Amino acid sequence: MSKKVLLRVTGNTRLQGAEFLALCTLANSADDDGLYWPTSWKVADARVRQDDDNIVHSLEKVGEVVRIGNGRFLRFWVAIAFTPREMKEIAIRRLHMTGEDAIAFVSEIVYRQIN
Repeated sequence: MSKKVLLRVTGNTRLQGAEFLALCTLANSADDDGLYWPTSWKVADARVRQDDDNIVHSLEKVGEVVRIGNGRFLRFWVAIAFTPREMKEIAIRRLHMTGEDAIAFVSEIVYRQIN
């Protein structure tokens, strides 16, 4: 649980409503680098689970959250909590990217955030 990420998200996002609440839930459960493993995201009701997936997809579309991996290696990154420089550092340190790959990765995220 990271209060640091949660506080930064609330100051950086433009989202409202269900998307804002979902983002805060992810941020509150993320580690200090904004990484979240979705084991607790699962719910019993399939309809609610589909709504959750739709909300997470909309968070990804605007670059606030990034889906990393798939299957049992799936995790989310609450990217909106960090500056581009911090994102690059986390991508290198935690996602094991090269500097060049990290720059391209972060550029794509920032592009989605500003458009």
